[in-house]
Amino acid sequence: MAGTGTIVQPTVWRPEIRGAMETDLDRAIDTDQLVVHYQPIIELRTGEIRAAEALVRWQHPRLGLLAPESFIPLAEQTRLIAPLGDAVMRRAFHAARSWRRAGLPSVAVTVNVAPQQLERPGPAARVAALLAEAKLEPGAVLLELTESAAVRDLDAAARAMHELRELGVRFAIDDFGTGYASLDYLRRFPVAVLKLGCGLVWSVTEDPGAATIASAIVTLAHDLGLDVVAEGVETAEQFEFFRDRACDMIQGRGSGAPMPDEMFRGLLAGAPVRAPASAFDA
Repeated sequence: MAGTGTIVQPTVWRPEIRGAMETDLDRAIDTDQLVVHYQPIIELRTGEIRAAEALVRWQHPRLGLLAPESFIPLAEQTRLIAPLGDAVMRRAFHAARSWRRAGLPSVAVTVNVAPQQLERPGPAARVAALLAEAKLEPGAVLLELTESAAVRDLDAAARAMHELRELGVRFAIDDFGTGYASLDYLRRFPVAVLKLGCGLVWSVTEDPGAATIASAIVTLAHDLGLDVVAEGVETAEQFEFFRDRACDMIQGRGSGAPMPDEMFRGLLAGAPVRAPASAFDA
């Protein structure tokens, strides 16, 4: 069995154990088996931490620490993705509130949201309840919707997002530039941040076409008043590319891998406090 510090790599569950894994995941959502790690999002101009993305892992009692790729697809194919997403929100909201109570810099927390969470009834009321439970202000939260996510009901998702925006919650489009609905999402959804997908980011120093597309997206986003995060930045060349194009933020192992809450708190403890300046400010 994998140790608690080793993430088991993604796997495809065989049909004969898939049902058992679904039952295990259902149980995990209501227990302490879900573990949320936090990856810093860094402002390129200053090098300061501006936000943290909440990334879930599953501490399975027999299999060890499972990477999200091992169980998120299973959750998406069942009724479990919405309660799983709500459980991650709850943990992330409480963590963000605890950072503030400890006097640490007030960074935003970003949480991935599945289309199913937006399409079912009452998403704004559920998020409001989770915020009230954590005593966290809505402006401290950025919800991420993946660009390539299969949003079955665009009208319902748009209504939910506008209701949440009126509440004070902001939205990012994740993996931007890698899917098929980019411009339509920008037109219909109240977006504050674009996050460039890793596939595009990794290609900018090798593929002139990718470099041109990434540059154009940064320019378009700024023209629309949006902040831009380059995800997956790992090399000095990638860092310099996005810095030279005035990209706002970077996220990736080059500037900080996902880490447990206590480790992220230690990182924040050494971070300077700065004045609000962008969509990431609570």
